[in-house]
Amino acid sequence: MIKVVPESLSFKGGRDKQMFMVSMEIDAELLSSGSVAYGFLRWIGLKKPHLVSSPIVVALQ
Repeated sequence: MIKVVPESLSFKGGRDKQMFMVSMEIDAELLSSGSVAYGFLRWIGLKKPHLVSSPIVVALQ
C-alpha cells in the first residue's frame, strides 16, 4: 500500500514549491528478497491541464 500526505497540493505561483511524503507498506508474501517493484505517482492539475509523474522504485534486500 502506498500513502501520500497530503493528498492534494495547492500552488500559488509558477515557481511555488510544496512538499509531500510518500510511505509504503510491503507485503513480504508478495515480494521476496531481491525483488524490485516499480510504478509512479501521478499529480493531475484541476484548474489547469498539468500532469506531473514521479517514478517510484522499491528494491527489497
